[in-house]
Amino acid sequence: MFERWLDLIDKLVRLAAEVGTPAGAEPLLLPEEAVAILKRSRLDATVQKMRCLHVSSLVRAELAREVEQDGVIVRTAMSRGQGIVEMFTAETAPCFGWQIQEGQFRLVYLTGSGPGHGPGPTRRAAREQEARAYADYFCFDRARTLLGDTGPERPVTAPNAPLAFNGFAPDFVYRSIPAPDLAIEQVVRLGVTYARRALRWHADAWGKGDGRG
Repeated sequence: MFERWLDLIDKLVRLAAEVGTPAGAEPLLLPEEAVAILKRSRLDATVQKMRCLHVSSLVRAELAREVEQDGVIVRTAMSRGQGIVEMFTAETAPCFGWQIQEGQFRLVYLTGSGPGHGPGPTRRAAREQEARAYADYFCFDRARTLLGDTGPERPVTAPNAPLAFNGFAPDFVYRSIPAPDLAIEQVVRLGVTYARRALRWHADAWGKGDGRG
């Protein structure tokens, strides 16, 4: 039995080296043909998380000073078998950040405790109203410079209407653009650029910054 476990660990290590730590020009998301093969052994989600962990570590390394000095959070999660890479300015809300999930690049605002925190339409409306105070944060111009025009922002906001958001209870609101087929190096550039921008907004929101970038 022990030899079987050693053999399994050896195979997982080789699998991680082969497809779990892609080069910069390779895609963040596993190619469909690789997913089809790995799914037979129920390893597709595991390997996808490996790739997200790999890119998170690259972003974190680029932001080493900000992680140490400002408490920047860069992490990987999973949802419905899909990998997520995300960054937030700090545990202390309100905070700003970004998320890459299911072919979207999202700009995120997390409300603190108060009228906007919790379930239900009233609290959701309150946190969306709170996020509108930082409407200019939800600007994707730099993402389009890095990625090209990948598609329209979501959710669509009608002319002269308040800025619209998607989100999740109890505290999460976001706007997004399509970001399909991102390469590892694109994720790193995008993530670092918007992490530093989020930090400036966070500092400004707490009265410690010198302006919004």
